[in-house]
Amino acid sequence: MPKISFVMPTKNRANLIGESIQTILDQTFEDWELVIIDDHSLDDTMAVVEKFKDPRIKYFNLPDRNGTGSSCARNFGNMLATSEIILVADSDDLNYPERAQVTYQYFVNHPQTDFFYAHADVWEMEKNFRRERRIPFTPFNIEKLKEVDFIPHPTVAYKKQVILEIPYNPIFIFAEDYDLISRFVLNKKNIGYLNQKLVTQRFHPGRLSQDRITQEKCAQLVRVLRGWDKSMGAAELIKGITK
Repeated sequence: MPKISFVMPTKNRANLIGESIQTILDQTFEDWELVIIDDHSLDDTMAVVEKFKDPRIKYFNLPDRNGTGSSCARNFGNMLATSEIILVADSDDLNYPERAQVTYQYFVNHPQTDFFYAHADVWEMEKNFRRERRIPFTPFNIEKLKEVDFIPHPTVAYKKQVILEIPYNPIFIFAEDYDLISRFVLNKKNIGYLNQKLVTQRFHPGRLSQDRITQEKCAQLVRVLRGWDKSMGAAELIKGITK
């Protein structure tokens, strides 16, 4: 059994997923598996994945019965993962070579940790420009979380037993990571962090999270559901998101 599992949901990322996989192959820590869950891609994603002959890479199609969307794909991949520590791996992002080693060692050194995150930078692909994230990195602070989701999800790792207990909510197409961490907090799980860059987020025209208006409405829904924002009702927000 590998010591860590990368779980990578993907959909129509044939132009990007190969480079993302390569950054996992280039990890300094080699005792891993990569579980790729393809959410009904219509492009050559599968062909790109099949070019990699490493037996640690495992490719699955998301069954129709499991729904669709990144939350459903993550939940399915987390169930298939065989290690006790799962690292989020987005199919359009790039992992620093030391990410696996640093993350695994953090869990070894802090065995009570349920949820871990670190720092990330941003590559705006159309401009070929690297920059810091606009939301500043900060150690975990519940009051700050009530205001904004400051945790870069591509850096996240969690224990398998905990993510199966508190899975992603497929209702959220956007802000599913914000909803997840809010429920980890609600259930008093232990949050760990490290002020070190471990991932580069690639911003490109096809990136789902670039729909900023809907994303913020979904984030506000999370705050309303948790009782952090009482300015409006959940039903009103849901209507605005789904119309």
